[in-house]
Amino acid sequence: MPRPEPAGPMLRRLALCCVAGLAPSPAADPPFVVYTSHPPGVYEPVLASFRASNPKVAVEAIEIPGATALERLRGEKRDPRASVWWGGDEVSLAVAAREGLLAPSRPAWSHGAPASTDDPQDLWHGQFLVPIALVTRRGAADRPRLLEDLSDSRYRGRLLLRRVTDSTAMRLFLGAMIQAHLSTGGLDRALDWCAMLDGNLGAPYEADGRRLLARVAAASEGEPDVTVWTAPEAARLRDEQTLPIEIEVLPGSPAWLEGVAKVANAPSSAAADRFIELVGRDEWLAGYVAQGRLPVPEGRADAATLPTWMADGFAYTRGVARDELADSLPVWMEALEARIRGVRAPTDAGDRVGLVALDVVDVAGTVTLVAVLVVLLRRRRATQAA
Repeated sequence: MPRPEPAGPMLRRLALCCVAGLAPSPAADPPFVVYTSHPPGVYEPVLASFRASNPKVAVEAIEIPGATALERLRGEKRDPRASVWWGGDEVSLAVAAREGLLAPSRPAWSHGAPASTDDPQDLWHGQFLVPIALVTRRGAADRPRLLEDLSDSRYRGRLLLRRVTDSTAMRLFLGAMIQAHLSTGGLDRALDWCAMLDGNLGAPYEADGRRLLARVAAASEGEPDVTVWTAPEAARLRDEQTLPIEIEVLPGSPAWLEGVAKVANAPSSAAADRFIELVGRDEWLAGYVAQGRLPVPEGRADAATLPTWMADGFAYTRGVARDELADSLPVWMEALEARIRGVRAPTDAGDRVGLVALDVVDVAGTVTLVAVLVVLLRRRRATQAA
């Protein structure tokens, strides 16, 4: 018969088991969240590949417009939820970099790319070109040859546009057109062009891009049948909904970059670096092109094999002055809103000083007027009392 185990060692093992049972389990890795403005056709294959090579990482993609993503990153600066921002426009990315919302990441695919397609400190990397296109009802007569022509009176009543407050793309389009006018006529002339564009609207501004294109496609004779929109989105919606629209990238049309960036203090920093490395690999290029994305630099895609609007996007477009838009776009949009409403907004520091001086004069004049009225009223009362 086996001898009974002494009580001391047995109690010690029992205590160790109890302590082990009470000890907290190792903390789970934080979820890996990507904020993206790309459609599922772009991001889902990449996420599937990332999940396969990172089985222990919980991956989530949240579709979110660029302007909303920037505001979220601002609000989450102290405790970010996302680790990667994929699909932001270069102006918003530049603003985020200035505000300390992004962290450096150096994917191999960015080496050797033109300096204009990347942030100097590797805070973001440009991946796709986004040209603005003229979009018209199929068979529409008198199509403009340049976007500049859209302000001409012959297009009065034919234009339909997305509401600026709801659309980063519209703000960038108008900002790029203002930039083009600054060298020839200054800001006043640029705002005049935008106001004439507004005067050619045939219907109120549209709040939704999908509905914008659907209304242009369904326009009857005499209804608004001309708009501008980002060429990739217009092509995607045309194909998805079989819309009878024509998409054309005109010479001199503005275009900007879409990029990818790691979020500052990312919850999953190492995973973010691996993801950014993955999204730029050549294995995805054919799928990106099929989804209407134009990989940059231009040599990564064979222009001879691309649809006409994509080849024209490389050939005809002009880039935006990124830093100037990052600095000035909010001021320009405020001035434009005031111009359209018929109120001149201050457009530079001199205007603001002048308006402050006028306010002081107005206050002084009002005080003087009140004092004169008080004196006259007192004299009248004294006369009546006598």
